[in-house]
Amino acid sequence: MKKKQHAIILANHKEDQMKSELSVYQHLICGRPMIDYALETVERVGMNQVIVATDLANQEWARDLNESASHVSVMDVTNAQTMNDSFSDQEGITLILQGNMPMIQSTTLRELVKLHQQSDAKATVLMDQPVSVGNHLQVVSPIQSNEQRANQIAEQTATERQTVVYCLDNDIWMNKASMFRDINDVEALVQSLDTNNVQEIQTTHPFEGTKINTRIDLAHVTQLIQKQINTEHMLNGVTMIHPETAAIEWGVTIGTDTVIESHVTLKGKTSIGTNCVITQGSRIEDSQIGDRVIIKQSVVEESLVESDSDMGPFAHLRPNSRIGTHVHLGNFVEIKNSSIGEGTKVGHLTYVGDAQLGRFINIGSGTNFVNYNGKTKAQTTIGDHAFIGCDTSLVAPVNVGKGSFTAAGSVITEDVPDNSLAIARNRQINKINYANGMPHNQ
Repeated sequence: MKKKQHAIILANHKEDQMKSELSVYQHLICGRPMIDYALETVERVGMNQVIVATDLANQEWARDLNESASHVSVMDVTNAQTMNDSFSDQEGITLILQGNMPMIQSTTLRELVKLHQQSDAKATVLMDQPVSVGNHLQVVSPIQSNEQRANQIAEQTATERQTVVYCLDNDIWMNKASMFRDINDVEALVQSLDTNNVQEIQTTHPFEGTKINTRIDLAHVTQLIQKQINTEHMLNGVTMIHPETAAIEWGVTIGTDTVIESHVTLKGKTSIGTNCVITQGSRIEDSQIGDRVIIKQSVVEESLVESDSDMGPFAHLRPNSRIGTHVHLGNFVEIKNSSIGEGTKVGHLTYVGDAQLGRFINIGSGTNFVNYNGKTKAQTTIGDHAFIGCDTSLVAPVNVGKGSFTAAGSVITEDVPDNSLAIARNRQINKINYANGMPHNQ
């Protein structure tokens, strides 16, 4: 019968080298909390049970992890009995790793477990020192003596060689759960074993054992993971002009033949279609972008832009905006909580808030949707084929009918019927020669 496989992720790091109110495991790497990387990695290995060992009294964030999966649980590292009781299978094996190593790969852990099970060792230690071998992992011991181990380690620098993961038979650590208070205690337990029962394995993957303790570490690992993300997108058919400057989070999807220029930020659950162009400095977060869309130096938040539309430069879609097909949003246009129908043009210098715009509408420069009275927001509706003149103010709640026209400079406070012209401004009065007496002519 196959032995059950367990994993324990140590997440009780107490040092404050991050100089932060957050736990080190809460800090984000490409949009995901650091602890999520360790969780996903061990879950891909196929562990029967995953435990995040932390100090629950001081780690409120860890309590939410219980909901991440049915086989993931969070336990208080200070409660040794609880840790013992969580494992009823003394014939199983357990992976022990730290939660601040987001670069560790599931393929490495699978091979670690495989090699441990094929050996007679009670403990297998994964080291991150590179070796020149064809296989992913290589068995380099069992260690014959602690003295030999010390001599072997002394020959290499600390940066070249450090412990990454432990794989232990359950029967050697059960009833010794206090070891989980610190990774050094795990090492001490392994050191206490008969050296014939310990083997070391080395990985050839660079940076897998990198631990994050400082903001410098965080920046370094973020750069490495970001390179992985961007490389994957390019291999899948995305063009990146300067990939080293593109900040793209996990979970973002990008269609083929889309061009991402320099200093673009794509965050959250963003999806971008095919043949799009996202120019430099644009930021898109939790939004869906259709095919053949051009976004020039603009910001899109929690919104939808359908195919064949364009926006910018310097446009801003605020949350809950829906932009239809073949829509043009020009420079310095802000849209908030509004829908804009097919073929509508909002050229420049316009605010559209809490509005429903139909199809093939023209919104003139300087138009303002006056949606807030200081207490509540109100809605504006504009029918298909309407034409809103420059510098029009639409004071909500108000409706402009299909095919209607508002004169430039109007302040519209009443509904405009279909196919009507609305003029809401004072008549022009010309006073002949009056300007000669004005101060600027004195």
